[in-house]
Amino acid sequence: MKIKLILTVLLGVLIILLVYGTYNFYTSTQETISVGYLPSNHDSALFVAKAGDYFQQADIKVQLVPFRTGSEIIDAANKNLIDLGYCEVTPVTDGISRNISIKIVAAVNQECSGIVVSKKDNITNISQLAGKSFFIPKNSGIQDVLFRILLRNNNIDNNI
Repeated sequence: MKIKLILTVLLGVLIILLVYGTYNFYTSTQETISVGYLPSNHDSALFVAKAGDYFQQADIKVQLVPFRTGSEIIDAANKNLIDLGYCEVTPVTDGISRNISIKIVAAVNQECSGIVVSKKDNITNISQLAGKSFFIPKNSGIQDVLFRILLRNNNIDNNI
């Protein structure tokens, strides 16, 4: 019973550190630009720039700050904890709807989402998606919106 209590306390401390420590591990100076990002392949251009020393070659000091969601990036920008954020459009439009003073200044990934099906389904065109079940990473996310438009434009029921 004592071991269970110790493990529970340690787990609680770990969770608190993970939740509240996200924004506290980096320092930003006047000369450093802090960039909030999501550690996913959608942000690969940012990783290539960092790994290829493109920022250094342009004499720009960058501190990359990882976040779990685009909404966290927007909230951090709103609190001036980061200088800019690198995320998809959905959290930005949500932030704007909540009167957060942010704007989109450039498109980064224009070809980042795709439709994946099992080889055994032998699907070769959009019309063959009729009657199928779909998984969308996040309701109201950009993939959800684009997929619903695709279904609607192809006269496929989009009650997903």
